[in-house]
Amino acid sequence: MVGLGITKDIIERLWFGVCDIYVQETADNPENKRREMAWVLKYSGLKCKRIYKQSPAVVMEDLRNAKEQRIELLISKEYNIPAGAKIVYIEDGVTTEYKRSGEAQVYPSYHQQIYLELLEKVA
Repeated sequence: MVGLGITKDIIERLWFGVCDIYVQETADNPENKRREMAWVLKYSGLKCKRIYKQSPAVVMEDLRNAKEQRIELLISKEYNIPAGAKIVYIEDGVTTEYKRSGEAQVYPSYHQQIYLELLEKVA
């Protein structure tokens, strides 16, 4: 039987992405001396893999047809990533920000599968 350490190493060799995980916590704002919600780095530089899945279903949106797309993240199950966490994914020099939606599907072998949504920028 292959040990978990060897299995982890083999799986992570196939993952070319790196991500940082941020969670919202109450923190002191030094500018106005108030406690406010802020994004706080929880994990940094985690090996991971992003997967795009197209749905064959077509949805109506803004009077035009668009295919629905699911984005999934594979990452070690040893990290507790709460719903709503911000995930900054970097691969091949391209950085994309997502938020976690829903509960992770945790596999008995090594990893968990997390569904992602693009994080909308607020102007």
